[in-house]
Amino acid sequence: MITKTERVELRSLINQRFKVLEADVEQRHKELLAEMEVKIGESFDDDIRHWSDVGHLIHEAVMEANRVANDAFRNLVGETWQELNLIRSASVEEIRRAAGGQTLQDKTQARREQSTKIEALVKAAMLELARQKVDLLSELATGALESDEARAFLGRIPTVGQLIPASRMPELEQ
Repeated sequence: MITKTERVELRSLINQRFKVLEADVEQRHKELLAEMEVKIGESFDDDIRHWSDVGHLIHEAVMEANRVANDAFRNLVGETWQELNLIRSASVEEIRRAAGGQTLQDKTQARREQSTKIEALVKAAMLELARQKVDLLSELATGALESDEARAFLGRIPTVGQLIPASRMPELEQ
């Protein structure tokens, strides 16, 4: 049987270990967010480079088309022709969007989706840690209880199943 002194020491040790575990989960949370930023950045940076190259080629072609058009008008009207930009070049973002490429909105959406998944993982991990900590502390405390009244008192704590029956979960998820 565990002595009262051992129970005090074990309780302290459990609290300290779980504090470290919670800090580890928070650290991993930050690492996952950083990894996500790198992956999203790399994915979109490559895409942006490709579309920038295409945009540059299109811009050069538009500039050449404007030069040819202005030369033709100058030949027709004479030197009084005032040079115009007759053809407009679309922005890289417009070109990328028109061709179905990734846009900055897509990058924001990807970041939001991944962040939400990471947040859910972290919350689940923290909940599991809290659950295990309470289980260990409860087991430790329950072993020290001597009276039936004290055990009955603990039995009055409701469970999640009592508070929210499983049959209501699909209804709540909708």
